Amino acid sequence: MKSWPESWTAKSAALSGVLALLLATGGCAKIADWWNRDGSAEERPPEAVFNELDSDLKRYEEGGWFLEFRLKNTLEDIRKGLSDLRLNHPFSRYAAEAELREADLLFYEDRFEEALAAYHAFAKGHPSHRKVSFALYRGAICYEKQAPRTTTATAFAWIFGDEIAHDRDLSYTLSAYDSAQEIAQNYPHSPE
Repeated sequence: MKSWPESWTAKSAALSGVLALLLATGGCAKIADWWNRDGSAEERPPEAVFNELDSDLKRYEEGGWFLEFRLKNTLEDIRKGLSDLRLNHPFSRYAAEAELREADLLFYEDRFEEALAAYHAFAKGHPSHRKVSFALYRGAICYEKQAPRTTTATAFAWIFGDEIAHDRDLSYTLSAYDSAQEIAQNYPHSPE
């Protein structure tokens, strides 16, 4: 009968070899999945990824919530795809476009504070981008959307000659006006 250390070393060497083989073959699949989300051998070019996500977002813009079920990707998938595009291809021209489309997605979901921050970050991070005026314009709309609305009671008060409530916060309205003035000054030929 063999002594304990001799039989143990042979068994442990065989077990180590089997474990190394399992880790090597199983680990490669996980690494491939990490680099290529869909498990394919080749990564899709950023242009193809952006165009697919952008077309779905445009369809959502045109049709709204009732067309969401017809989109190839859900809104969360679009958000994740745009974020992944920016992270995986930071020096691609589509990274800036993806950043702007992420802000648009927040805007369409009526998350105006977050959209405003995203539009301002885009304008600050890409000052020479061709769509900066659009980002600033959308920022002005975000300010306007956050402004408190006149209630029916104050509208009736105005019609019947009573004083209009002056306690409304006009800071959002003034910020929207200032943003519109900035666009008109800095981007006079912009369609926005």
